[in-house]
Amino acid sequence: MNSTDCHTEQIDCSADEGLPGCPLKTSDLIVIGMLAVFSVIGIIGNGIVIFVYTKKKDKLTSSVFILGLAVYDFLTCSIIIPYTACMIYLRFMILYDALCKIYMFLLTFSVPLSAFLMVAIAVDRYLCICHPFLHLLNKTRARAVIGLLTVFACVLGILSCISYSVYMYADSSPGEFSNCTDATHSKDGIIHQTISTPYQQEEYTGQCNYPGTIVGMAYLITWQKIYSSFYLISLIIVLLLYTMIYYSVTRRRSNRRKQKAMNNISLKASLKEPPKQNTSSPTSSFTVLSANDNNENAKEQKILQVEIGDNGVSSRPVENADETSPLQQQQAHKNHHHHHIKDHDTIANIKTALMLFIVAVVFIIAFFPAWLMALGAVNHNNIVFYMYFAYNVTNPIIYAFMNPTFRSDVKKICH
Repeated sequence: MNSTDCHTEQIDCSADEGLPGCPLKTSDLIVIGMLAVFSVIGIIGNGIVIFVYTKKKDKLTSSVFILGLAVYDFLTCSIIIPYTACMIYLRFMILYDALCKIYMFLLTFSVPLSAFLMVAIAVDRYLCICHPFLHLLNKTRARAVIGLLTVFACVLGILSCISYSVYMYADSSPGEFSNCTDATHSKDGIIHQTISTPYQQEEYTGQCNYPGTIVGMAYLITWQKIYSSFYLISLIIVLLLYTMIYYSVTRRRSNRRKQKAMNNISLKASLKEPPKQNTSSPTSSFTVLSANDNNENAKEQKILQVEIGDNGVSSRPVENADETSPLQQQQAHKNHHHHHIKDHDTIANIKTALMLFIVAVVFIIAFFPAWLMALGAVNHNNIVFYMYFAYNVTNPIIYAFMNPTFRSDVKKICH
């Protein structure tokens, strides 16, 4: 009678490596608590942003992108972050392979979508500020852009999740082969040739890990490099676009200062020169509205009567506005109102661009350490790695601090 020696493999938990069967590490408990806080704050904050921006009736593309970003952040905080906390608690040990692939799909779908939305927002701000008359993006096109980016991110998520499974191929033992019969034809008849090849057998591990059974390790290594490059490409595009926006704004301000200085010099020169009387030559007369450009905050305005004749141009201040015709006064005020609206829209666009630039900076800072760890450039740290979820929580806070309209809308909700 043959006896079989049975023994139980002992798991060494002293290294605190987070192995299945060992107690949770301290860092894992900290990460789970941190993710729970992120989830609660993110659901509340992004829920408020969604409520506020769905009530807006404006036609701004920035509102569409902010709303799309808030919806994505809300789904991340309500589904992906709790899912991640559960996976960490379970040591990624789950019963069904479908749950493993769904989790990896959601995780690898959400990260590139964040990067793509940052690029889309930067492009929108660049077109709005640097090329305001092109009108390439409207609300309908902005929604279409978000939809296309979402579909593309889904494709990337599918290509990533097939690398993970709760099953793995077990290496065949030495001497274990599968016999395959290969039939080849010759002139004399059929020759049967038996070929012995090693075989692979699927083995259930219960842990959601790579490379799984669908693709090999070579595919995973190549795909990780391609997948990681999307973050770097998005980072370069966003920084380049906001640099061009900054250059355009500073150049425009410099040109406006020079134009104001020249207008002041021309105005002072025309006021000092006495008007020349010439009854024999025809003259043209019109009225302009001049602001006191020496002080941008000053509200003082003057109405000037400008006369153009053969002897040159002369102007004089009109002490009584009634001396000018109603049509002239209406045209002067209309021109001033048009420039005021244009300046107000430009300032509003710049403020929105600044707010969304800070959102992009937070995105870069939050994802950069995790990106380096995924590439193996720095040592892995669980707490620092999962801090990238903070990006999905901070956006409502940025809106609250930098958008007075958003704050007033939130106050109306509270009251």
